[in-house]
Amino acid sequence: LTIVDALVAQEGFGPVYGEPKEMGLLIAGDNPVAVDAVCMRIMWLKPTDSPAVYLAYIQGIGPMEEENIEVVGNSIEEVRTFFLLPEINLSSGPHFKIFAEGACPGCKGYLHFVIHKLRRPDPKNPERQLIERPFDPEVNVFIGPYENGKISEKKKNIFIGLCQSHNASKGELVMGCPPHAEAMMNAIFKLFPDVPRPSYADESEEAKLEGMLKEILQKFQLT
Repeated sequence: LTIVDALVAQEGFGPVYGEPKEMGLLIAGDNPVAVDAVCMRIMWLKPTDSPAVYLAYIQGIGPMEEENIEVVGNSIEEVRTFFLLPEINLSSGPHFKIFAEGACPGCKGYLHFVIHKLRRPDPKNPERQLIERPFDPEVNVFIGPYENGKISEKKKNIFIGLCQSHNASKGELVMGCPPHAEAMMNAIFKLFPDVPRPSYADESEEAKLEGMLKEILQKFQLT
């Protein structure tokens, strides 16, 4: 039996920066693919939008077509609601370039968290963001299998993930598939020695999550 606790879901870029979304639902079924397909339709998403669900479907683990899934209780139409989807921002700075062509969601998602920490005022010049700080030589960050001739050994190169391991001799390699955000953070924040290195979920974000959890528990009178 597969059970999804959807009393309070999360939308946006989770798990650290997402926002709680009250649904008041428990979704259960005897097939995990069918349950996930129903959950995605409740969120106004197509089951084929999820590589994991689609792969399980084509492997014959379960159905995802509406006509092959029996829904009892509330219908999908009665509980369906739009969810804010995560947005990945890997835009570069003037001297801090990011090359991410063909990168997988894992590397892109973790790198988004790290770059998000650079989109805050630079203590050396609060009128700009950290990612806009000038570097000489310029910094190039590569994720994914392609670099399209952009590598110059005269620049500071950071290669992230297994896909870039063949370029390790041309710069710094952050190994993993994908490397965790903490490993990426270590490599990138070495470029900012005057800035305290943040964590994947720094104290303020952890406090935010704790506050959200307490609020949810209070609503359901569990505290």
